[in-house]
Amino acid sequence: FFSRSRLMADPSPESAGVAAPEQAAAPMEVDPAFPAPEPASPASPAPDAKTEAYAQVSVGFDLGNLFCRVSQIDPKDQMPTIVRNNLSNEQTPGVIAFRQRQERMYGDDAIGQLTAQPLSTVCGLKKLLGTDLTPEFIKTQGLNFRIDSATNTIDLTLEDGPRSVPPTHLVAMILKRLQQFAREQKDVPAEALPGAATVAVPSYFSAAQIGAVSDALLIAGFPKERVHIIRESVAQLVCFHHSHYAELHATNPMLLALVDVGHAQSFVTLARVTKTQIEVLAEKAAPLGAGLLDICITNDAVRYVKEKKGMDISGNPKALARIEKEARKTKEMLSMLESATLTVESLTDEIDLSMPVKREDLNAHAVGLVEQLLQLCQQAMEAAGPDCSLDAIQRVEILGGGIRVPCLQERLKGFWGKSLSTTMDSNLSLAQGAAICGVLQAPTSETTRILDSLVSKADEVRRIMDTLHHVEVVPAPALSGTQMDAEALGQCLQAEAELQARDDRFLARDKAKNTIEAYVYGTRNHLDHPDMQKALGADCDKARAILSAAEEWLWDADEDAGAELFTDKLLSIQREIDEGFPAIKAELDRQAEEQAKKDAKMAEEARKAAAETKREPRTDAERLKFAEERKEQGNGLLKQEHYQESITRYVQALAYLGEFYATEDSELKQKKDAIALSCHLNIANAAIKCELYQKAVDNAHKALEIDPKSAKACFRKGQAYSLKGEFAAAKKALDKALELAPGDKLIEKELRLLAKKEEAHKAKEKKMFGKMFG
Repeated sequence: FFSRSRLMADPSPESAGVAAPEQAAAPMEVDPAFPAPEPASPASPAPDAKTEAYAQVSVGFDLGNLFCRVSQIDPKDQMPTIVRNNLSNEQTPGVIAFRQRQERMYGDDAIGQLTAQPLSTVCGLKKLLGTDLTPEFIKTQGLNFRIDSATNTIDLTLEDGPRSVPPTHLVAMILKRLQQFAREQKDVPAEALPGAATVAVPSYFSAAQIGAVSDALLIAGFPKERVHIIRESVAQLVCFHHSHYAELHATNPMLLALVDVGHAQSFVTLARVTKTQIEVLAEKAAPLGAGLLDICITNDAVRYVKEKKGMDISGNPKALARIEKEARKTKEMLSMLESATLTVESLTDEIDLSMPVKREDLNAHAVGLVEQLLQLCQQAMEAAGPDCSLDAIQRVEILGGGIRVPCLQERLKGFWGKSLSTTMDSNLSLAQGAAICGVLQAPTSETTRILDSLVSKADEVRRIMDTLHHVEVVPAPALSGTQMDAEALGQCLQAEAELQARDDRFLARDKAKNTIEAYVYGTRNHLDHPDMQKALGADCDKARAILSAAEEWLWDADEDAGAELFTDKLLSIQREIDEGFPAIKAELDRQAEEQAKKDAKMAEEARKAAAETKREPRTDAERLKFAEERKEQGNGLLKQEHYQESITRYVQALAYLGEFYATEDSELKQKKDAIALSCHLNIANAAIKCELYQKAVDNAHKALEIDPKSAKACFRKGQAYSLKGEFAAAKKALDKALELAPGDKLIEKELRLLAKKEEAHKAKEKKMFGKMFG
């Protein structure tokens, strides 16, 4: 395992840097140890070039308790690329929501369901793997969804009846979703599989837990021979090696201490690191992390409510979920402030929670965590042997969300007797290290051929040590565990196939319903135009009546109906409008022709943009230039109403900015923030046009993180919330926008429109309830 394994990066200038959405590499020969997909049968079409190229890619997964991340690397690249999800975020919450007569929701889309439907929304799945889910464990971990301790499964209720789902299958769902994002980034077919899929796990994981991760990868659709499980400490060390390669010596090792304090786990690793070798001296890990502080603050809030309000909410899952969400934010605020207030409005029908919390309270809760972490550090030092002393440690690298706790940093600094380094991105390094390790474990024959062709030349050997990453990790035994039997695995695969078919059915239904709605609203907008009203005359009211009847039919339609019913209804409406009102059909045909011309122009611009990605930026100044170019391309596409394509360009610009390293250069950082602010605002605008309202909200929020006084960001946020039907949140955002830009006519108009929509919504609800009870 890892013995003399190598990661090769193309030494050519073109490969330097990290691309925004990358182009698939050319097909390469595949080593037998790193098999490609099975060849297609004669009756099946041959795999395309993108699918074959993707078989060379290594994908790495970081399954965090709160957030999950995925990265991928082609063997010719120096560093992996972090994959962005459907909302352009680099991390995806490890949350799955199961809803009646709706497809499964994942990540950011499912976050809101944690408080709205806590019994059918699952999270924190990593800590459930291979574990006995006893009542004591459930209470300690603060789990709100239904768990059957007798069968170690999560109980769900769907429209077709109850289901019992093991945590392994739920983790497989998350992995499958993350892999979908990875395919979309590379623009490969849905059936394309990477050459390696690697998950990093804590060193304290038992054989049952490691086996559960392997099973999850299989259920997610990865072939067994491409599945790899490694320790998180190895992934972090490999990522450190690659990102700090220039600082390392060829033969004189750096003695490194790596301390990672996560949400639900922590580990301490000691290693000697050179350009060519990583020697792991000791590693100690434990299932403890900063998430324990969230639970402590939540328990304080439960006691506070009981003392101040006389109500026991300990058995209210929805209230507990809302408190824990705010407790996490309060903990983060206390890392910067001496005091904060935990606030939850309308916690119950009778109660608003507003509890003051001081930093000294947080430090008191953290005492146990700090002491256990220091014990891990001491145990790691003892395991490393007498040659590894505190004075000999040259660098202490700390990472993980838990290091924000002030007293924790102070105690760690005191233990190690030196300053603490925070140069690694704790959010991304695990996924990046896992992806790199997938290449290290199974280098392609092309990679090996390149290296072997160079080692015979002394001058090339020196160059390869400076430009290519070639590392041996010792000792790093392969991880394997106790897996499911064939019958249990088959049941999970069958259940996943059924759930996927269910998702597809509801997605098709909703798409067909949305198509009717878009046609009705779009046609109605045409009828509002003076020229159309003049052309139709009295027929204008007849057309409106047809559209209103269609809208009523859509409202009353059976929720269990399939997509075919709505597709047939759309054809019926279109036929009635086309035959009865030729002027409307002529206008729609004209718009379709214009759209076809725009699409052709966009395709040409996309081809040019794809050609430009062959050269990648190597410096921060170049990254800014490339990001600015992508932003301007996005602006052009936005003006031409190519909204989805403009979002792609803005995301590419943000990807370049994500590789920005000169954080201390105020001038460059100012330019970076200006580009990022513009991109997020324009993504929000385009997302609204594409009816991607949550995406618009998220990007408006990111814009406000850069510039809290951006009236435009508040305006876009309010627009999106209004279109989502979240009227209270919309009014709050729009009121803030008007506060920042007093007298702005557009904001005032949106507020008036919001009031009308809210009034119409209440009238519709009244009518619906009248039908139900009248």
